[in-house]
Amino acid sequence: NNSDFMYDNMMNKFAFGGAGRKGVYFDEENRRHLLSIRALYGEAAGNMADKGKAEEAKKLIEKCVQNMDPDNLPYGLASRYNSHNQNSLLFLEGCYKAGMTDIAERVRKDVRKDLEQQAAYYNYIRTEKPEYFGQFERSEAPINERLLVVLDAIEKKYAPQTQPQTPAEGPNTINTTAKPDSTKADSSN
Repeated sequence: NNSDFMYDNMMNKFAFGGAGRKGVYFDEENRRHLLSIRALYGEAAGNMADKGKAEEAKKLIEKCVQNMDPDNLPYGLASRYNSHNQNSLLFLEGCYKAGMTDIAERVRKDVRKDLEQQAAYYNYIRTEKPEYFGQFERSEAPINERLLVVLDAIEKKYAPQTQPQTPAEGPNTINTTAKPDSTKADSSN
């Protein structure tokens, strides 16, 4: 990508049409177009950050957030082939790379909540209404599972504090589940 060209176009030439106003409803088709724009801002910000241009990366994220109200266009939302969340994951990584952790945390939480709710729904259909699960088996459910794996990887790389903490075991760890060794003779007899 020609990052400088992208930055100039996105910051100085591109104008948003009102997605930042409160209370605007976007149907599926308009959400799809807006999500492409959000993903591009995230990708451009990530590219700028990768090139050591953190300030430019932050400005891209800020412009996008100011002009796309997340109440009108949530970060996490169910959609055909989960494209909404796919685009939000691109934006999420751009936010992390740009150092915009406050925005990244909101995006991360919204996407995680949506993906986990979808997973619960698919699991419910799979177990409670298996006759209806066939339509999800080869499309939506596996896509959702893969996106959860991608989100886990992003969190592991950029937000390790979100990972479950496992206690470290060392040489002095006491194993309380070990059974006594029955092969040794009892010396008390």
